[in-house]
Amino acid sequence: MASTTPTTTPSSNRKDIVAEVPPYIRVFSDGTMERLIQIPFVPPLLDDPKTGISSKHIIISHNPPISARIYLPKLTNEKEKLPILVYFHGGSFFLGSPFSQWFHDYINSYLAPQGKFIVVSMDYKLAPENPLPACYHDSWDAL
Repeated sequence: MASTTPTTTPSSNRKDIVAEVPPYIRVFSDGTMERLIQIPFVPPLLDDPKTGISSKHIIISHNPPISARIYLPKLTNEKEKLPILVYFHGGSFFLGSPFSQWFHDYINSYLAPQGKFIVVSMDYKLAPENPLPACYHDSWDAL
């Protein structure tokens, strides 16, 4: 017969939750963290058949490492000039990226086609691995 005695974890191996923002993130006493919501990444698309928007991953800086996704609406003529919108994705500085499906779909389906401008969706370091103000520094460096 199998034992039903509960096993205990020594306190040195125990991971207590020290901070939590349900249902998004959990930070443990050993310094590790867990993102509870996983947003799938999506690749950029050249000439999306539904929207006509082309998107591409770009590197803005190698030091510090900053990247973005750029969205270009279909131009009606070659000499057309479009304004640029710099977009900083949501996620409360600890969730998501410009390559996440949520933000890609929003920009690709609504923002870029309806606004008729180039969108540059910026990436920045996420907390808690990179405490504030790291995301602000990345954003300023990118601009």
